[in-house]
Amino acid sequence: MDDTQRPVTPDGVRQGGARGERERAGIGPLALKQSGTVEHAYQMLDLLKMMFQSAETSFTRWQETLELAEKHRVFELVPPDKPYGSLQAMVKAELGVTIEESKRIVVFRTAQARAMDPLELAKPGEIGRGRGSDTTSNDERGADYQTARIARDRPDILQRMQAGEYDSVRRAALDAGVIKPLIRLQATPEAFARAARKHLTADQIEQLVEMLEAGE
Repeated sequence: MDDTQRPVTPDGVRQGGARGERERAGIGPLALKQSGTVEHAYQMLDLLKMMFQSAETSFTRWQETLELAEKHRVFELVPPDKPYGSLQAMVKAELGVTIEESKRIVVFRTAQARAMDPLELAKPGEIGRGRGSDTTSNDERGADYQTARIARDRPDILQRMQAGEYDSVRRAALDAGVIKPLIRLQATPEAFARAARKHLTADQIEQLVEMLEAGE
């Protein structure tokens, strides 16, 4: 007998079978289920799928959800007859993407969502809307602030974000000039020279040489 032929209880849950077991696992809060049980694992798996599908899920929240699934070893419990065996295999089977692909999708989706409803900042030199200048804390320079700066200073980039051309707020902020790229270097003249040639324009290199000669 397959799952579709099994009797259904008054509350609509099929009796017996893997499908019925998974449906029953969704009844009641996750906090009341014991970690290490199939019931807990199935509800954790449903949480994973729900978080991935939600446009409200941030990258940090998605990372935490993946770590929670790893912590509880969900992939070692479901499906009961043949567990997935690894988080990667479980994500691929349930979501149709790899773990890294899922992260890129979440980042892309949140970047586009932020672009649709950016915060409103005061214009340069204007007092109001919660900010008096561009002097901000580290927290303010997060993705929401960067998107708001793009909306204010580079509406053309904002439109491209809304169209889905950027896979992250950071990439859009770099193109908009809201943030500057950071690089790590070995403390050697050769490393600095290579970085200057790669990242600076000819005029900027000339300016750098003048500053070094002046001892600035």
